[in-house]
Amino acid sequence: MIDTKALRQKILDMAIKGKLVPQDPNDEPASVLLERIRAEKQQLIKEGKIKKDKNDSVIFKGDDNRYYENLPYGWKICSVSDIAYLRTGATFDKANVLLSNKNEGIRVLRGGNISTYKIDFQIDDIFIPTAIVNPSIHVQQYDIITPAVTSLENIGKMARVFTKPTSNYTVGGFVYLLTPLFYNDTFSKFLLYQFTSTWFIRQLQAIAKKSGAAFYNINKTKFNGLPVFIPPLEEQARIVKRIEELFEQIEIIEQNQADIDTLYEEFRKRTLTLAIQGKLVPQDPNDEPACVLLERIRAKKKAKLGKKFVDSYIYKGDDNCYYEKIKDSLKEISDEIPFDVPESWQWIRIDNLFQHNTGKALNSSNTKGILHPYITTSNVYWGHCSLDRVKEMYFTEDEFEKCSIVPGDLLVCEGGDVGRAAIWNENISMCIQNHIHRLRAYYPVCTAFYYFAFFVYKSIGLIGGKGIGIQGLSSGALGKLIFPLPPLAEQERIVKRVEIILEKLKDED
Repeated sequence: MIDTKALRQKILDMAIKGKLVPQDPNDEPASVLLERIRAEKQQLIKEGKIKKDKNDSVIFKGDDNRYYENLPYGWKICSVSDIAYLRTGATFDKANVLLSNKNEGIRVLRGGNISTYKIDFQIDDIFIPTAIVNPSIHVQQYDIITPAVTSLENIGKMARVFTKPTSNYTVGGFVYLLTPLFYNDTFSKFLLYQFTSTWFIRQLQAIAKKSGAAFYNINKTKFNGLPVFIPPLEEQARIVKRIEELFEQIEIIEQNQADIDTLYEEFRKRTLTLAIQGKLVPQDPNDEPACVLLERIRAKKKAKLGKKFVDSYIYKGDDNCYYEKIKDSLKEISDEIPFDVPESWQWIRIDNLFQHNTGKALNSSNTKGILHPYITTSNVYWGHCSLDRVKEMYFTEDEFEKCSIVPGDLLVCEGGDVGRAAIWNENISMCIQNHIHRLRAYYPVCTAFYYFAFFVYKSIGLIGGKGIGIQGLSSGALGKLIFPLPPLAEQERIVKRVEIILEKLKDED
């Protein structure tokens, strides 16, 4: 797969270094453009529309300035404040927020409205009375907005107003509004691409100051002082045109990759569906029947649970209906059987196949036991576990026994993406938090087959959370799920066949 994000950044970095298009000695030098911008800035100051910089300066290439000694022909370097007017947005009391008659107010853009190069309106956008907003911070065509306070990964996220706004909107107090002093589409686009280059984002990150646990403040004065490269306007037009041509090609690549990913997911879903329905590999009459495997599982469960053991058996009657026998009671459950399976297969509830439980709930005041690493649902992805952001909490000996995981355990998310599953294959000591189910087979089975089953059941809507607000898959709901039980030898053939098919598909891709 092509890393299109990195490719875009490479293009932008080449552009601002003058390496994307050739220079033309016939272009009007950038110094002439900068004089126009300075004249426009002075006029705006004279009219009182913008304030004069306290430390107004002109950045130039000095003979001893080695950093800029290889500036492309006709280019100049200046500061942000030389070519744009930077200010923060509106501040207001909650009492000013319009809950009705929003059409009479002005929309306030926040960090969540800033997407890659564009502004996205949201259904929960805030509106305030137009009268309390200074007209100078109304968003206009060619303006660029970027967060002033944000997370580290969102520093440098920029959006540009391409067309004249059809309605009034402004920016919030935690967002910067940057207006180019040269009202020109090409100039505005070039600034946008430069501001979103790796080179410029690193400058923003360098001046950002951490505020609290997760947010960074970007100092306005330091932002204004950051250097900006200015090519001749004609060259800017060529650079912008070339960037957009290349970005268009990248979008085609991304769409093709997305189509391939979609086809792969559909193929995987179809493959796994056939697998758990007994249609991927042929049945072998020499396999030990699933009914024998079922008896072994029941025997192991009985030995494990002792008096707590509750006998349960699912079978197909002569009337082609399915029944479940629990002790002396008999109940038809045909409506719970999701699809047909081969005659040599059985049906079994998760309760009877796996011993399962959730982990420990986080409690900062509980310091009994020893510190041990644990994973949450954020660490569990389809098919694998990520060990990023692993934390620690205290576990007693009994809690460790219940919450520790070993290779071969099947992990299923109780919350988050309900039913998302992965097999734990790491040879490191680890525990689970309470929003993960640990499934450990009473009798050895091919756990990968049941990972396939969870994937299919989730994709066709047979697994979903219950509850108001945050959805969750309770232990009771998990235990009642009915899964197919093929002969053990067939389980192994199915898993091997799936692995071969999907690996071959990846290799071809």
